[in-house]
Amino acid sequence: MTTTLDPPGFLVLWDPTGFQRLAATDWAERRGGGRRFSAGPVEAFGFGGDAAPLAVWSGDETSGLFLGELHEPERLRAELAAVGVPAAADPAALIAAVYAAWGEGGFARLEGVFCTVLWDARTGTLVLYRDGSCAQSLYWYQVGEWAVAATRLDLLTTLPGVPKAVAPQGLHEYLRFLDISPPNCIYVGIRALEPGLPARFGGSDLSYPGPAPFPPGRARNRSGGSKTPPFEACVDALDAALQASVAARLNRDRPTGVFLSGGIDSALLCAIAAKIDRDAIDAFTLGFQGDAFDETPVASRIAESLGIRHHVIRYDLAVYADAFDDFLATVDLPFADPAGLPTLLLYRECRKTVDAVLDGTGADTLLGVMPARHTRIATQYAVMLPRPLRHAVAELLRQIPRLAGYAPMFDFETPEDFLIRWKGWSRPEIETLCDTPVTLAETRFFRLYRQFPRAAHFERYSALMGNLPDDRVHQAAASSDLRIRFPYWDRRVEELVHRLPRPARDTAVEPKRLLRALLALYVPRERWDLPKHGFDFPFVSLLRHEDDALVRRYLDHRVLARHRLIREAAIAPAVERFRAGDNGLAFRVWALVVLFGWLERHA
Repeated sequence: MTTTLDPPGFLVLWDPTGFQRLAATDWAERRGGGRRFSAGPVEAFGFGGDAAPLAVWSGDETSGLFLGELHEPERLRAELAAVGVPAAADPAALIAAVYAAWGEGGFARLEGVFCTVLWDARTGTLVLYRDGSCAQSLYWYQVGEWAVAATRLDLLTTLPGVPKAVAPQGLHEYLRFLDISPPNCIYVGIRALEPGLPARFGGSDLSYPGPAPFPPGRARNRSGGSKTPPFEACVDALDAALQASVAARLNRDRPTGVFLSGGIDSALLCAIAAKIDRDAIDAFTLGFQGDAFDETPVASRIAESLGIRHHVIRYDLAVYADAFDDFLATVDLPFADPAGLPTLLLYRECRKTVDAVLDGTGADTLLGVMPARHTRIATQYAVMLPRPLRHAVAELLRQIPRLAGYAPMFDFETPEDFLIRWKGWSRPEIETLCDTPVTLAETRFFRLYRQFPRAAHFERYSALMGNLPDDRVHQAAASSDLRIRFPYWDRRVEELVHRLPRPARDTAVEPKRLLRALLALYVPRERWDLPKHGFDFPFVSLLRHEDDALVRRYLDHRVLARHRLIREAAIAPAVERFRAGDNGLAFRVWALVVLFGWLERHA
């Protein structure tokens, strides 16, 4: 079994009474904490030794902690110098200078993957921020007069005075979506900070004083102005912007990795990186057994065309089964993205060769995503019918073989159901499992859905996809000591693309039209223009491995009784049907296996 790394992190305690400080100091020393500062009611602890991503500073006006990395520090220093604020190039000095120059609003100027907590001695407040990619976690707990922020749940929940009980709302959200989005969390009383939005705390309540991004954490996906530039000019402009973004994220003195899945997003990053410096990159592709899941043939053709080093990594099912427990012990919170386990193994293998990798996450949101036609019909028109009438129409359609496939367009509880990524448990099913009323109205997904009119399919779906937690990437990166960099998550690239009219970016006939045209300038279309199925992992085969070993181990009645979260009698029929061969229940069973496996190691 691979030894799990203890990633760098920090914890910041707000305690005006001093009652918690002694306990927190003793706790931090026992955990090997150091690099701390004290200021006013604040006590801060850093963990991870001298690891480069963690920076701590203490000054007369501000003190703080920074975790992550910033891109293009020299460009930022030039912007600061232009407003008369000199700064050194290290992250701590830059964060302090940005805040001095522009306040918390200046954080939006920063390019990078990071989070920071800053004590402002002038106002007597804490300022908290994590970048909009969600790649760095930041959690918050408050009770009475004291509060605490931490970058990892295991830091927060082991601090004396912080309870470690599963939150019903977090559990319900997990069972429906197979992950949990900010501000909700798996534990009672703990909140995840909103990404891309500065927060302040002055002793009362945590607040977000600035205007929220639209959607939260992401740039707004909107159409450009009335003048439409020639399409070729749009392609050239994107090429220049992406070249600058990729160049800013490549290591200068050692190779940088690039994940190459065989899709357009990652292939374009490989192509641009190869143009900048072919010898400075290594491409990595994870292969799976079976043509339905394996993208290595396409990825290999792309890598060969670009002339870059290409590493194809494969594991058999036994390796995944052996690594499952380690995966659950590693991740900070439960999530059931089937690609989470292979992503962790891939990252650990990459780390043997490189310390940073370019990732194509963010391209879908950048260009925008139009949902399928049946989804558009259901969410715009079928939803207007009373629910009993919709169910009656669905039953009628099921009686007509030629029309039975249209029944799901009418047989749904809420329109949000059509846009949920994974096929988790439905809300009524969760009520049965947990034996309690369930509402999902205050989840991030449902709140964001309600911000759009019925007919705004493109804008709504793009926003929803852009606000998915992407836990598989962030959790695997933290536990493998691999830095993930997102060239599509770049202010210049976003501003350019969002000025363009939608037809230049995406059409019903040609999704990602802009990226496709640019990639064709680097790699012949016949090498990559094939149907794409995403980064799919055959998790059903893993569940069925060795006579459903994972199902038997983690859904055993003793495990269920130990945690007392779900009624065993309620899940028994679904588990029995799955074990009898009903793969339609695979996501539901997978969600339970991951949940209880995680609880066995973290509760």
